[in-house]
Amino acid sequence: MAGAHGWRRERSDDGNDELAGFDVCPVAFTAGPNSETSLLPPRNAFAIGGDRKGNTRPATRSNDVNRDAFLTRVREAAAAGCAHRVHLNDIPGGVGYVGTSAEKCVALADEISAVGGEAIVVESPVAAKDAVATLLKQYEAASALCWKHAVLDRLKLPELLADTNVAVHDHSTLAKLPSDEQRQAILAADVGISSVDFAVAETGTLAVCSKPGRERVISLLPRVHIAIVEESQIVPDLFDVFEQLGKLSFDDLPSNLAFITGPSKTGDIELQLTTGVHGPGKWHVVIVRDA
Repeated sequence: MAGAHGWRRERSDDGNDELAGFDVCPVAFTAGPNSETSLLPPRNAFAIGGDRKGNTRPATRSNDVNRDAFLTRVREAAAAGCAHRVHLNDIPGGVGYVGTSAEKCVALADEISAVGGEAIVVESPVAAKDAVATLLKQYEAASALCWKHAVLDRLKLPELLADTNVAVHDHSTLAKLPSDEQRQAILAADVGISSVDFAVAETGTLAVCSKPGRERVISLLPRVHIAIVEESQIVPDLFDVFEQLGKLSFDDLPSNLAFITGPSKTGDIELQLTTGVHGPGKWHVVIVRDA
């Protein structure tokens, strides 16, 4: 446009400038940015150390020195700030503790049933042995992966498996096989039989610690998992598990700690709950009361 309307300044009688009127200013405008009207310098001016007017300056070593000095100050400030970290008060041990008001064996059995497992409460190791024999017959088991554990020894599990013609694969027998045969034996196992380190009555959860002779594959791979729990292994609350583990020395800590609550379940495919996809689909817990 050839001109633009604008306010005209005139000096008043007292010597001050004031807006005196609206007039046409003889200023030409051109649509779009160009070298005459654009306020920004060429795009690459800043990239090579320039200023707003488009003047460039070569990079110097002082730029690197300033950067290093800045980063040094940041590091020093971060280190100094560590002394002023907020220290939270310890959480009292009773906070969040639920436990159970019912008798431990009954409470554990009820929670196991609530999460899709089957709990069998028995009064003696002999009755527990009979319960395991019934389960082996129910699933027509031909082979079993087994823990090495004192609880299983008290049930005379090796003798039971021999009497029922169930092939036993445990740490000692598998260690003697070539790797290919180990794999075949593990994959072919019909059931996994273990004990536990702890059983949580509040939630029906089994806590199992991995170590030689107590491999985690036993509770993960077979389609059926049978766990034998003695009453002395039952704790009221999950907090009790960590309290007991906290008493162990560093060398005695397990390589892996798993919490098992119910048979394997997943619902990530079309939100349909499916059992037994990522682990055992059948989960039985035989609970033996103390004599």
